Amino acid sequence: MNTYTTALLEQFPEKLNFKPLRMPFLNPHNHNRKVDGLFHVIHPETRRHIQVVGDKHTPENFYTAYESCIKDLNRSCRVDMSQVKVKFRSFNGLKVMEAKIILGEENTWASTQLGEKLYDQILLRDSHDQSQRRTSIVGTVRKACENGMTSFSNSSVQRRKHTVGDDASYFGRMVAQATDNLKADIEVLKRLQDTRLTHQKSMDFIEKTFKPNKGDMARIEAIYAHYRNLNHTQYRLYNVLTHMRSHGLTTDTSVSLQEYKSSHGRSGSNSFNTSVTFEDKVTNVIQKDFMQLCGV
Repeated sequence: MNTYTTALLEQFPEKLNFKPLRMPFLNPHNHNRKVDGLFHVIHPETRRHIQVVGDKHTPENFYTAYESCIKDLNRSCRVDMSQVKVKFRSFNGLKVMEAKIILGEENTWASTQLGEKLYDQILLRDSHDQSQRRTSIVGTVRKACENGMTSFSNSSVQRRKHTVGDDASYFGRMVAQATDNLKADIEVLKRLQDTRLTHQKSMDFIEKTFKPNKGDMARIEAIYAHYRNLNHTQYRLYNVLTHMRSHGLTTDTSVSLQEYKSSHGRSGSNSFNTSVTFEDKVTNVIQKDFMQLCGV
């Protein structure tokens, strides 16, 4: 293991590096008798309650999946580990972890193909409170707007429950292998750039798949106008969708989807959970309805 890989592993936040304990659930309304099939998940040091779970749920240290992902990226020889950077975030009082693993400043081959600067990224999420499955999303990001460009391959998105028999290290291997799909995605995006799609057909697609209200439709129209330099193409509609997935219904590309949700009536864990739900919805639209529309 090289020094760059070791350094990436050492960057993992200490506050997130713990394995929750699973303790028997005692019913306070029945003389603290043990309840079969139910358990408390608690922080090993603070003893703070995290979640009540069933007997199939197995708590895991966030670090386990992250370590496996980084080590398997290194072993794969697909990535220059000296160029990899990671940004960590936590939510819900350390109950949810997110790691953005940026695979270098730029994917020069992809940038040349599409005529704009792009970089590759792995988004890794995990939770102790069952609000999120262990999830990874492998894709390419447009530097100009920080849109996460959703992959067309189902293997680019991995979701696993914390259940007995699940293996976080296997999850890491699948994440590393999913980077193989990125080249195929760029070839598809190149075709989208060259295929005309009118404004009306783009908006008809939005209305059919999302059924937005009048106010949201006006915001989506503004996002479509924001990408006028992409002309009336399938690629423009694709960027409208990835923009919504990355930033919400605002043309401000410096705003994250969670920040957008938080500023529109949600806060704390609610804003995170609702943003992930919306993110998943847009991802499904891209990988199903949009692919069908474009004949991908």
